[in-house]
Amino acid sequence: MPPVPNLERVEAALAMLQAEGFERVIFLGYGKGDEMAINMMKSQTLPVEGLILIDMPRINISDDFKALEIPVLEIFASQGLLGVDKAVKQGKAAMKRGAKTNYPVRRTLGANHVFYGLEPMLLMTVKSWLNASFVKPRL
Repeated sequence: MPPVPNLERVEAALAMLQAEGFERVIFLGYGKGDEMAINMMKSQTLPVEGLILIDMPRINISDDFKALEIPVLEIFASQGLLGVDKAVKQGKAAMKRGAKTNYPVRRTLGANHVFYGLEPMLLMTVKSWLNASFVKPRL
């Protein structure tokens, strides 16, 4: 059997989630998976309401990415892969130039690329952002 392209897999997963009644879908990309998640955001047709990028080793940010209207959280390790710090700085500058205000960046001090030993901190960062961005405050 020929391999199934990633886009078809993601669209099938999103369709299943939608059929199961899930109302909100947030993409999460890790490392090189960040680039794949961004590319999926450009081509997928089902609603995705947010994007989380973890330790993305990229330097170029496309205009398509800057034009995303959904909230995006970028998390990076202080002791991560070579070039991630530079990529984050360039990403923040590009987002600022594009007036993208829903693009917070969080640095995890002491973390390496796999966040070994700091997984609870990573999870807390993600949960806090999800709560602040998608859960309505109780009145």
